[in-house]
Amino acid sequence: MAVSLTMSDQPALLQWAAGRVSDDPGTWPPAACALGVVDAETGEVLAVMVSIETYDGIIDVHFASNGSGRWARPNVFGGLFGYLFLVRRAFRVQGIIPVDAPPAHISMMLRLGFRAEGTLASGVAPLKDGIMFGMSIQDCAWIEESDKEESHGEVR
Repeated sequence: MAVSLTMSDQPALLQWAAGRVSDDPGTWPPAACALGVVDAETGEVLAVMVSIETYDGIIDVHFASNGSGRWARPNVFGGLFGYLFLVRRAFRVQGIIPVDAPPAHISMMLRLGFRAEGTLASGVAPLKDGIMFGMSIQDCAWIEESDKEESHGEVR
């Protein structure tokens, strides 16, 4: 199956992701930007990465999937992380997941190359702790070293 990345129809992508990342998705902040992974033939949304730049060069990220895993390929992750690090010029990407998240969620973050950095009290919601995961551009295995240097002038 061929997949492609899309940023078309931001409201629909953000809504699709919201229902999959939280029991109480609330509203994404105005700075939220969605990058969807879609089936190239049918247009079916398979996954969405929502990114929010919190500080210059630091981006919070949320991943949502339809659960199929059909989209999870190295070239897709190269596109997703390339967008964050090369296009948006982030030097750090981070995400928080609930401490009681299914083990598969924690495993996915680690397989993607994120490092568990600690527990945040009320990091997910009031009285709901979270685990902070972070990745720097130097640690991103999905991007070629030469691209890191060209994009940022130097590897930070």
